[in-house]
This record gives sequence, C-alpha cells and structure tokens, in this order.
Amino acid sequence: MANTPNSSIEKAIFDTLTNNATLQALGTSGVVTVYHRVAESTEQNPYVVFQSMTPGLDSYTMSTRAYIEAVYKIEAYARGNSNKKAQDMADAIDAALTDQTIAVTGWGLMYLRREQIIELTDQTAGVLWNRCGGLFRVTVRPT
Repeated sequence: MANTPNSSIEKAIFDTLTNNATLQALGTSGVVTVYHRVAESTEQNPYVVFQSMTPGLDSYTMSTRAYIEAVYKIEAYARGNSNKKAQDMADAIDAALTDQTIAVTGWGLMYLRREQIIELTDQTAGVLWNRCGGLFRVTVRPT
C-alpha cells in the first residue's frame, strides 16, 4: 500500500474499508485495494483512495481537549463508460462508515457521516476513470 496511514482515524478508516465484505465483493477477484493518499500508478482494477481534506481540528473545554474533528475525501475508482461500479463501491463505503461504530484506537467515536457526494469522470491516455464517493466528517474524543 502506498503511504501507510499514520493517525488512529486513518487506520480505522483503512481497516474498516479493507475488511468490508460488501465493498471487497465489488472488486476484481473479490479484492478492492484501499490506498491512503494516492494509488499505485499501475493500478488497473477498481480501488479506493482516501485522504485528509482538513487536518484534525482540536476543540477544548477549558484546558482539556474535548474532541478532534477531521474531514476525509473517500473515492472509489473504476474504469469504463459507466459509473455504476464506482457508484456501487461508493454506496458500500457510505454504508460501512455513515453512523457506524468504527474502532479508533485511543479515541471514542462521536460522529461519522458523509456530508457531500462526489461524482466525477477523468480521462487518462484514452481510458475513462469514474470516481464516486464523498467527504466524510469524523469527530473523536479522548478515551
């Protein structure tokens, strides 16, 4: 995997998507590779890329950190003339994350929801790549 996730939130997102049976079933031979920040340049199969859009924003109550909030862009990529595969993958990502309880080591999950939908198509060397997904807000508190 390119660019190993560093934060507890990133590791939780990575583990949740990598181990989600519904998402994985949509991949070639039952595998959807999940990348942090950037996919391998040789990737040809459906895959997912996630990255931070805002760094963790600390919020305090007096002198104590009350919670951290971050926004992640999570997109499914699939080649072809139709965005159906990428959209099916995006739906699986949404179901795996929105209002679900994911394990964030050292933190208690307070909030996890998709807040914006992303649907785009790019063309690279004559190949259409469909991207579907969204921006997900994550809020965690110290445990």
